[in-house]
Amino acid sequence: MRRVELTRLECAEIVDALLERHDAYLGDDESFVIEGFTSESEAHVKMLLSNKDESFYYPVECRLHLGDNEIREPGDALMLVLDFLDYYISRFLREDRELFLPIEWGSFEFDKYEVWARGQILNRKLDQIADRLMRGDISEEEAQRLLRSEAKDHPRKGDG
Repeated sequence: MRRVELTRLECAEIVDALLERHDAYLGDDESFVIEGFTSESEAHVKMLLSNKDESFYYPVECRLHLGDNEIREPGDALMLVLDFLDYYISRFLREDRELFLPIEWGSFEFDKYEVWARGQILNRKLDQIADRLMRGDISEEEAQRLLRSEAKDHPRKGDG
């Protein structure tokens, strides 16, 4: 089964299109990253929306199986996957970032096709602080100071 990766240029063009459509809903330091592939049997795309310090890190994956959807061309499947991701991220951003995909693969009907998607919002900055504490690179007091700073810099919705 031959796998064809999206090129850098294709990924950059997709990111440009996402920014054109959704830039008004993004924070100043937020951006998209895209990667993906097609094969004879599926199209698979991973979209990452994150900020620079990765205190907001949202990888979203979507795939579509050609045979299950009676699609013959991998390029057509890729376009459907990209349309689904654009539709989802549009709703996510416009609904105050409170529309979530399941952490495990879930099936969704989209434009009469079955697509599979998953995603999980992470705070990798906090994960890094926890890792440093567990390795003994920082003291518990330093970790608490960093956590207080993080909470001040990125308050949760409803905290003030």
